[in-house]
Amino acid sequence: MNRKWNDELSTGLYWIDSEHKRIINAINEFTDNVKKGEGSSEALSTLSFVKSFMLGHFNNENNYMLKYDYPHYQSHLQNHSKCLNEFDGLIAKYEKEGASSEVVKDIESFMIKLFENHIYEFDIKMAEFLRKKTVKE
Repeated sequence: MNRKWNDELSTGLYWIDSEHKRIINAINEFTDNVKKGEGSSEALSTLSFVKSFMLGHFNNENNYMLKYDYPHYQSHLQNHSKCLNEFDGLIAKYEKEGASSEVVKDIESFMIKLFENHIYEFDIKMAEFLRKKTVKE
């Protein structure tokens, strides 16, 4: 996959964009590890990091949405839950089946979908709202 950051993914809020960049880099690291044939424990460790980082990132977003009374908080929160549940399923599949081409493809597809759907449909709209509320963080 090796997704690259581009301006279309930018929300205009530094903290969100820097966290999105870290998630992209970690997933790229996972795919690179698998392609190099590095141990499954290394790849699983990267997936665990991504999961932990996603939890923290979603928590940060949730806190800002609540603080500034974001009108679409519930749908955004539901999407976070959906993303985490799907990622948990992929980690479980990876633990069970290893780095099969199907599992790796599923993880890559999930990440593409996460960025194409979640960032474009949810995060950019939330960031526009937060910027109007003068959030500069």
